[in-house]
This record gives sequence, structure tokens and C-alpha cells, in this order.
Amino acid sequence: EEAEAGREEAEAGRLKSDDLGRLTIDTANSPRHTRVLDLAWDRASGGSPPFFRGTPSRARVEGIARRALAAGRRPVVLRGMASEIAPVGRALWNLDTLPTLLPRGRVRVSPSPTFTFVRERHPLCRSGAYPLPSRVCEAMSGSEFVARIGLAAGGLPPLFYPAGERYYMQADLPAETIQAGRVPALWRSLLDSPAQPLRLWVSTRGATTPLHFDSADSFLAQMRGSKRVTFFPPAALRGLYPYPADHPLHRRARPSLYAAPDERAEDYPRFSEAAAVAQTIELHEGDVVIFPRNWWHNVETTSALSVSVGCRFV
Repeated sequence: EEAEAGREEAEAGRLKSDDLGRLTIDTANSPRHTRVLDLAWDRASGGSPPFFRGTPSRARVEGIARRALAAGRRPVVLRGMASEIAPVGRALWNLDTLPTLLPRGRVRVSPSPTFTFVRERHPLCRSGAYPLPSRVCEAMSGSEFVARIGLAAGGLPPLFYPAGERYYMQADLPAETIQAGRVPALWRSLLDSPAQPLRLWVSTRGATTPLHFDSADSFLAQMRGSKRVTFFPPAALRGLYPYPADHPLHRRARPSLYAAPDERAEDYPRFSEAAAVAQTIELHEGDVVIFPRNWWHNVETTSALSVSVGCRFV
């Protein structure tokens, strides 16, 4: 264990790191009916019925999760279930193996640790009237990505932003790495077919995807490291001031979860209504979160290196 901890520390010392944003909303007291369902798959017994009182069987945990997913009313966290698709932890997911696991893939590039998705082909973006908050490199090699997220990347020229760049891998995962057929049936219980291949998300500490919603049901399995996710239910839409459908930032919210509360209240007076039903969860190594479409979420990387596998379904 000491040797493994030393390897973790040494690897973290090779990576760029940014300060984690301080959330300026209280998400601890959201109403019960909007709260994320948090289930301990890793502590459930393998048999049914339970081996002893107080320990639910996995069949029971799966039944609870399946009913919640079928209802489609709130996200479900399954603690310790990511190992159902692949081994978790540093042994498989590290800076040395990434170039082999993903020889080439899509990387989002940002001038800051905030990675805001933007429709680059939108007319306002193509004309230059709307500055791009991030750009996409469609085919970066895994070895180049590892070099660019490292502290020793000074010799590499910037791709889009001369003043400085951060990088977030958001690439389709080769079938030989994890086959889509390994996705547990439970994760697909209310889903029909994948809207995209399995996707690998690799980021460093401080990387943040601002508040947005997806138009498809999704899962995210935390294979290495940790993330902090803040959820808002679809009913909070009025207080999130979303950009209109014809805007380059469609499906994004205007308010920032890190803004000074007084300033945010002045600019977005209804935001307090949305904040009252928000909830923050910590996604640790081995955890899975499954969430229905139209649930707003803000995602932050809280570990030196984070590796997640996700997919959206329709």
C-alpha cells in the first residue's frame, strides 16, 4: 500500500493542477423528492436473501435502482459498481497506459480550467462574432495528451490559445478497450440504444464542466480518481436562465455556481429558487452515477488525475 501511494504521489507530481472552485451555494438541504438516490452496491451481499440482517442483497439494491431508473425522476448513484465493466484504479488507468488504451482521440482545449462546450459550427462562431470559450482537437494522440497535461509540456506549442491552455480528453473508447456489451443491463434498464460509443473522459484537478443538461439519459463510471457533481432537477429550469436554442451555448445555464452570491442574485434573481433544490455528490473511484435526461449538472475534477467512462442513451 505504501508503494502504491508513492506511485500515486509521484504521478500527481507530474501533472498540471488548478485550484478547485468554491461553490457559493448550499446544496445540503434539497427536498427529499429531488435528492439523488445513493446506493451502496459494494456493501451489498452477492446472494439473495441477505446473508445477515442489515445487509441488503445485490438483487434488492438492483431492484431499488431499477424502479428508480424506470420512473426517471432522479439520478441514481451505485457505489462501487464501476468494476462491473473494467478494473478500477491506477493499475490500469495511468499516464503510462493511456497512450495504449487510447492511441488517438478527441480532446477539448480551453484557455482556463473551465471547459465550456460550444457549437463551433454555429454561424456566430464561424463568423468570429462569438469568441469560442473552448475548441476541439479531433485527433490528438494519447501520448501527446499525456505530455500536454504534464508540467513538462513547455516545449509543445499551444494549439489555439497562446496565453495558456488546459486539456480534457473526451474521446470515443476503442471497442477492444471496453466492449459495449459489458455495460450491465441495470445501467441500460430504462434506455434503448446508445446515442454514442462508450466515451473516455480524462482530466486533471480543477477541470470543470459548467452547469448544463444532456438531452439523453447518461451514465458515468469513475474508473480512477474523483469528481464532484452538482445536480439540479429539470423543474429548476426557470431559475437557471438557460441560453436559447439558437445560441452557441444552447443547453448551458448562465449563472455560475462560483460567483459572488450578491452579484449572482442581482443578475439572476430567480437563481435562489433553483439553488434550493440542488444537491452535490462526491463520485469516488469505483462509483457510477446514472441520471435521466434534462437533469442539469456541474462537474468538477477533484483528484490529480480523473478517468471516467460514460455513455448517453436514447
